[in-house]
Amino acid sequence: TTDAQQAMFYIQMLNPDSTSYNITQVIELKKEVDEERLEEAIMKVIAKHEILRTSFEITEGKVVQVIQEQPQLIFRHEVDQSQNLKEVIEDLIKPFKLVKEIPFRMNLFKWQESIILLMDIHHINFDGISIEVFKNDLLGAYQGIDIGTPELQFKDFSEWQQTDEFQARLDSQLSYWVQKFEQQVEDVNLPYDFDHQDMVKGTGHHFSYHLQSELSKHIVQQATETNAGLFNYLLTAAFILIHKYSQQRDLVIGTGTQGRNFPGLREVMGNFVNTVAYRVEVKPELSHRMLLAEVKNTVNEGLENQDYPYEQLVS
Repeated sequence: TTDAQQAMFYIQMLNPDSTSYNITQVIELKKEVDEERLEEAIMKVIAKHEILRTSFEITEGKVVQVIQEQPQLIFRHEVDQSQNLKEVIEDLIKPFKLVKEIPFRMNLFKWQESIILLMDIHHINFDGISIEVFKNDLLGAYQGIDIGTPELQFKDFSEWQQTDEFQARLDSQLSYWVQKFEQQVEDVNLPYDFDHQDMVKGTGHHFSYHLQSELSKHIVQQATETNAGLFNYLLTAAFILIHKYSQQRDLVIGTGTQGRNFPGLREVMGNFVNTVAYRVEVKPELSHRMLLAEVKNTVNEGLENQDYPYEQLVS
């Protein structure tokens, strides 16, 4: 197992009823779809990617992956058509018991004039790119296309992480992170409108906001003219905002990286995501463009050293 998998495993064990790490995808299909053919296509995808058949157990005090041969992972349901679809989906999303079951379910049910395919999988075995790989393979298998056999599986990546070669790569990056976080980082004093709790409950909401067209065009134009890129431009805005709220200079913002910067991993399913922590000093005397340049440099350095597992960095 990778460091990220081990961390998620123990977090789930501490919060066994939580679905915070469940990744769900709802695929609405026309009623005319051949259900038997669809199930066969799903089984072909499961057979191709070992990570979809991978469960976990603790052996000699270590979390290890266990690959199953032909598990039953497709579940048909008869649902109450008078219910709201969102409620039906929420009822079907259940927490996974990582030491007892494969953290992957394909729920299939009829809904009005459609067939709903609800994929529910734990983040320990999956990430955003895996979703696209799954959909592409499922479509190909349903259309009768040979989806092939991958040269690499996720277990190959996790095993490679334990080799001397990979550890040497990490050692070369460790010095950067030690230097970057040699001085302790203070907690950010944000003006909460509620009592801040130490225990993370995993509850929350998504907040979406659509920028006005003119403002959006202006941001893209500025990001292009400064050669900073949209990510760095918006990250700089986030640093400025947190600085304004907290009145603190030394700030850290973490973002996820794909973690697939090695050959042959693009079409492999699994959780490759790593967190990179960007530490920037927001100096009020700096102009916006000067701060933007510092953020861009920090991001570039962080990405050059992104292989170092975040879990090891904070442990």
